[in-house]
Amino acid sequence: MSLWSENPALATAIVGTVGVLVGGAVTTLGKGLIDRWIQTHRLHFERDSARQQKLIDAQWKLLDDLAEICWKFRYDAIRVPWFWRQGKPEEYRSVAAEYKDNCWSTLSRIRFHSTQAGRLFSPEALNAVEAFYQRVDSLDAEIEKAIAAQADDTRDVVFKEIYPTLDNELRLEIANLIMSLRNADISLSR
Repeated sequence: MSLWSENPALATAIVGTVGVLVGGAVTTLGKGLIDRWIQTHRLHFERDSARQQKLIDAQWKLLDDLAEICWKFRYDAIRVPWFWRQGKPEEYRSVAAEYKDNCWSTLSRIRFHSTQAGRLFSPEALNAVEAFYQRVDSLDAEIEKAIAAQADDTRDVVFKEIYPTLDNELRLEIANLIMSLRNADISLSR
């Protein structure tokens, strides 16, 4: 006869003990695997969330920086014809010199921000900022032409034509540019 048939209580105890040990081991291993899987997914989620937050922060910083430099261009530019049209020659010469000193830096910053817009938003954002850059570059050429004009009447004509553009149109173009970038679908931009 075998041990199992002669002592069924012992056999039951052994089978029960083995069952408990195997069940405990499987439960512990299963829980460990599930915990590891949850932790891995949590880490991936946190990493992706941090990456998305960095992108959003960079986009907002770009909007702030781009708005600041666009408004700087507008106010530097509008001061030149304004002082000329007010008949203030000393102030005009001062702001014209200041404009000429700052313009290259201002325009290069707008262009730099266009590449950032393409990287942080989309190719369409890059194109929008580049189109705006072309617009202000052409306005700059007109202002430079007026500043360089030898005849006061030539300067009068150019400044009279360009002032409404600087005063009204450019103000709206800046606001529209910034708002169009702000309204870009950030969550799908990358």
